[in-house]
Amino acid sequence: MGEKIAVVGEEALTKGFRLAGIGDIHNVLPGTGQETLRALIKDPAVAIIITYDSVIDKCDFRMKKEIESMAKPVIVTLASRDAVQGEGESLQSLIKRALGFDLFKQ
Repeated sequence: MGEKIAVVGEEALTKGFRLAGIGDIHNVLPGTGQETLRALIKDPAVAIIITYDSVIDKCDFRMKKEIESMAKPVIVTLASRDAVQGEGESLQSLIKRALGFDLFKQ
């Protein structure tokens, strides 16, 4: 059995990923989702979690620290519709954190 990609967010986000073929979808209301994230982080079958930055922002301090320090699963945050552009961690830094080295460095 392979590793899974999970999506946590409002229906506007999850609907597109469901149409793209991702089956591990978790619809949450705005400002919620911490317990769903916690369960997915503990699931060894989940390799990537895609969510809105607003879901991470509502997590408590300990959970945010745990997310920042772990290599797997990789959590990819997408800017919510009302977010300021340019916030968040770059995809390159997420890959570097997951692999332990800079894949793009020559």
